[in-house]
Amino acid sequence: MKIDEIYDKQYKNKANIRHLTVYQRKEYLNNLENSILNHRAEIEEALFLDLRKSKIESDSTEIFPVLAEIRLFRKNLNRWTKAKTVSNNLLFFGSKAQIQPEALGNCLIISPWNYPFQLCLVHLVACISAGNTTILKPSEFCPNVSKVLNKIISEVFEENHVAIIEGEIEETTYLLTKKFDHIHFTGSPKVGKIVMQAGAKHLSSVTLELG
Repeated sequence: MKIDEIYDKQYKNKANIRHLTVYQRKEYLNNLENSILNHRAEIEEALFLDLRKSKIESDSTEIFPVLAEIRLFRKNLNRWTKAKTVSNNLLFFGSKAQIQPEALGNCLIISPWNYPFQLCLVHLVACISAGNTTILKPSEFCPNVSKVLNKIISEVFEENHVAIIEGEIEETTYLLTKKFDHIHFTGSPKVGKIVMQAGAKHLSSVTLELG
């Protein structure tokens, strides 16, 4: 099954992705930004075909927010990845304490139908900036957007870094049987409960953005 193949590739590669330099992560952000701009017309067309969104709406609510997120992370990534020195307990007098940001590992992003482009990629920006591998599961209700997303992701990333799994409930359900280090889900409270239960079985951290 394609899911098993991609999951195994990313699981084996997560240590390499974790150790990407800030410069390398920024290069991925640059390439993602360029690919989005190059495929802007295709994105707009796909959003019209799937959701009847106008070009203005597609730009303002789908494409531009992703580009803004890329630029925000690119600007601040050096600062956000630096270790922060913090005050120490008297019990450890003479020692130095730091908080060191680290990658979580393998991530899963499940995005909804209403903002299928933005809510898929805006969270991916954070994942790749933090040094994680990521599987994206876009909504099955927006097949044209999924097709363009697949094209963009395939241009920028290897499958062992970032990949898209297209499909319906069966594919999503199977993905949730896998052990991810973090799961991000945007959607209904009903499905959110299922995602939370699946994450709990593996002690995965879960972010729920519920409507």
